[in-house]
Amino acid sequence: MKLVKPDFAISYLIERFFYRLFEFIRHWYFKSFLKYSDFVINILERLDRIFALRVTLKFFFQPLYQDYSLLGYILGFIFRTSRVLISILVYGLILIAALVLYIVWLLIPPFLIYKVFYPSI
Repeated sequence: MKLVKPDFAISYLIERFFYRLFEFIRHWYFKSFLKYSDFVINILERLDRIFALRVTLKFFFQPLYQDYSLLGYILGFIFRTSRVLISILVYGLILIAALVLYIVWLLIPPFLIYKVFYPSI
């Protein structure tokens, strides 16, 4: 039976502690950012199928349904303006909500560490 030196065991435990700490930070902050950003972009892409902001901006000054009368130009401008404003509002609200949720996610570990050291506050 081979005996393990105590200094080797302590250095191994310290090394594993810092390794696990680094892995947790990498997983919690960096990998979660990649997953969450993919999720938010996916939601925005699905919303773009409904609001079609890029297409609406491309044809912004074109008449609605190719009606080249004065009424077609006026209605096209009004409908497209309202569609652009609504879509920017919805995209902005989604982005703000996603940012707030991600900030809460980032603050969970520091909050738990704080509660360990100051439980009554």
